[in-house]
Amino acid sequence: MTAPGLNRDARVYQDRTHVFTAFQDHEVTVYRDGAAGPRDVHALDHPYAGLVLEVVDAEGPEQRAELLEWLRARRLPKRLAGSPAALVTVFRPTPLPLDRMSYVKQVEGVDTRLTLLWFLETDPRDCWEAHFAGLGEELDGSGLGRLELLAPFIPTVPGTDRYVDRLR
Repeated sequence: MTAPGLNRDARVYQDRTHVFTAFQDHEVTVYRDGAAGPRDVHALDHPYAGLVLEVVDAEGPEQRAELLEWLRARRLPKRLAGSPAALVTVFRPTPLPLDRMSYVKQVEGVDTRLTLLWFLETDPRDCWEAHFAGLGEELDGSGLGRLELLAPFIPTVPGTDRYVDRLR
């Protein structure tokens, strides 16, 4: 069903601010354990204990390919080794269609941004300091880009109100 269809059926909660709404194209996946473990196409169905969303921007459009290669070949394999993350998928945003809902702003950083999803085998609260707290400084030190957002998520249980009391 399309977004207009969801709106027509009153299935969209309107009283919200879209902070990061985008279509994304897959660039690369880096696996901690090589061929062992779930593949990226199953990551959203696999019962991972958490997820970390990392949004980074290259210094300019010409530098995004260099940033992606550095992530793929150097930073991600090093960070994944011995970590609670089984895999990291990397995406690049594409412009939203012109007929998008009026309350959704056009995607920023289409030419410079990369979005990383870290799929965790442990709760992000239990591994944040050891594995994620220094990512911004590491990226700054590379000279290839900057951290825009780093956010942990824990899974919900569909069809329940689990964690509702913790929402703002």
